[in-house]
Amino acid sequence: MRAEEIPVVVYAAMVMVFGVVGNSVVCYICRCRMSRSVLNNFVLALAVLDLAGCVLVLPLEMTLLHHRYRIFDHLLCVTQRLMRTTLLIGSVFTLIAIAAERYRRICHPLSGHITLRQCRVAIAGALVIAFLLAWPTLVIFGGSTVPLSPAAAATHVIVGGNNTARVGVHCGVKDGMQGSVYPTVYFTFLFVLFFGATTCLCTLYALIALRLWRGQKLKTDSRTMSASLPDCRRLHACGVTAGGGGAVDMPAKLFEELTRSLQLRRRKDAVNLVIVPTPSFRRKRKAAFSRKRSTFIMFLMTLTSLVSYLPYVIVSILFVAAPGLMLAGTSAMKSALLNLCLKSYLISSAVNPFIYGFCNHKFKAECRRLVRGLKCSRDVEEDSSDMTPPYP
Repeated sequence: MRAEEIPVVVYAAMVMVFGVVGNSVVCYICRCRMSRSVLNNFVLALAVLDLAGCVLVLPLEMTLLHHRYRIFDHLLCVTQRLMRTTLLIGSVFTLIAIAAERYRRICHPLSGHITLRQCRVAIAGALVIAFLLAWPTLVIFGGSTVPLSPAAAATHVIVGGNNTARVGVHCGVKDGMQGSVYPTVYFTFLFVLFFGATTCLCTLYALIALRLWRGQKLKTDSRTMSASLPDCRRLHACGVTAGGGGAVDMPAKLFEELTRSLQLRRRKDAVNLVIVPTPSFRRKRKAAFSRKRSTFIMFLMTLTSLVSYLPYVIVSILFVAAPGLMLAGTSAMKSALLNLCLKSYLISSAVNPFIYGFCNHKFKAECRRLVRGLKCSRDVEEDSSDMTPPYP
């Protein structure tokens, strides 16, 4: 193992362990233990894409890295590039679909929401579009010949026929495409796509945050303004009924108005009035809090994904825009840093399951039940193995 491979191998091992375990748990719980809601389907799709990246793409990446300049396999090269680009673009489009669903549910709650069928169609459409946008990698990538220094040539198989032409072949923009306009156009398109997707995601979540801030500000302002306690005729007209012990059951809007009035005016004749919100009001308040928490979780996962994609996008563009600068003087440290940047997009695959697990209370509860079930089944097996046969 070469020196520049050690940091990359350690990084890949950590990503594979955390990514495979975390995304497998997310897939199982979202598919078998939790309700089949729209948001859970989107999370399941993201987990499947991340799991595919850890199980399929990462081993191919490590194989190409280990055999760099030694053994070149064209099929392995183009397969890895196609799968990596497809999974990246598919994940980005899935994140956009999640942000659009959150925007519609938070900013336009009275309009029709996305159904499960529309959710599955959106996920399938994202994957199909991602594959259609990634197929040029089959034409652009292949064997790329690069000159090797004497020190590097001593540790690699030399492709050149004489000692003056020491070159190696690695997986990159193939020789037939170098110098043409097609790789530049394609990578420019990918950069514009990433920049446009980032702008779209930032805009949608900014609008969601503005809507939530205005709603919170409206509640805060309403508590500071003076209000009069509604009279008994208005209470009767709004359908307020008195319960046992002086309790009053009323609709949600009137409950909020009465609460503000009692807090502000502190009327003596209202001291003994106990306001009990209706069950529907409790359910709506709980649902609103759940929507806010779910939106915050999706925002954290989106932010983690975009930050992890950024080094990969920048280095990929630099390899096309200035290949001589990126390949010149490739020391062990520089090579290791470049390889880590080219695999930075896998960080989100290992981190997102833990963000979802720590922030989602239902998911944590299902994880605890799963662990208890495994422990109980193991205890039962141990007890059964210790049982003595009955006496005749």
